[in-house]
Amino acid sequence: MDRTQALMEEASTLVYKEASGVELHAHLFYPAGHHADQERPSIAFFSAGLWDNVMISQFAPHCLHFRERGAVSVIFEYRELSKHHLTPVEAIADARSALRWLRMNHDGLGIHPDRIIAAGASGGAHLCLSAALLESHDEPGDPVEISCSPNALVLFSPVVDTTKKGVGQQHFRDLDIAKSTSPSQHVRKGLPPSILFHGLTDRVVPFPQVQRFVKAMRRRKNVCELLTFPKEGHSFFNFNVSMRNFEATLNAADRFLVDLGFLPENELDDGTNRLAS
Repeated sequence: MDRTQALMEEASTLVYKEASGVELHAHLFYPAGHHADQERPSIAFFSAGLWDNVMISQFAPHCLHFRERGAVSVIFEYRELSKHHLTPVEAIADARSALRWLRMNHDGLGIHPDRIIAAGASGGAHLCLSAALLESHDEPGDPVEISCSPNALVLFSPVVDTTKKGVGQQHFRDLDIAKSTSPSQHVRKGLPPSILFHGLTDRVVPFPQVQRFVKAMRRRKNVCELLTFPKEGHSFFNFNVSMRNFEATLNAADRFLVDLGFLPENELDDGTNRLAS
């Protein structure tokens, strides 16, 4: 039984986009006493799956944690392959719309437009990277003058390469599109600071792909932390899989955001969650 589904009842739900005849929802977890005139950090979550069969409640436990840490946490729906008979390109457009929606509506939502963190797993992490790295693939009619790039990235078992040498390219219309939307092809200077978590025995996204991506990010002087987990596979960090890994990754992500100045110091942090430089 999914232990996270009941946690979704604590969210407020709004429609952030309509496309392909589908309403897409944002599920918002507000801190206690939150008001629209505040400017809190926000964390936008995009659930795992190779752009398909998404469990929307996957990051509900993370949302509860960051809600208590003073952030407005949001789980965004996006169009899925089999459900909507589309490709990852439409999901990329949804992620870009979602982050742009947060920035456009920061006054009414009570968030800071320059404190938006994108977090995701697997294909959802790919969507976060697509919002940060790509310079196109927006939904027609979106106000592209408003940036969709997050201010920081928290990525779990991320799909970083959709070229022929990577994973997931079969879901795109052709190899050229898969390559053109691959984060690995768009690494440059000035990207948002990021932290990645990856299992060394991941069979879905082999670790060498992530290792190459991190090296490319660092060569261009981007802040890109990598925390690895020996003998762990693709879903190692989930609340329903391993409480130990869930807590380790959550606490490290928390510390990363504290160090960036996006969250206040955590009174429960004894220093053990700080990453080595």
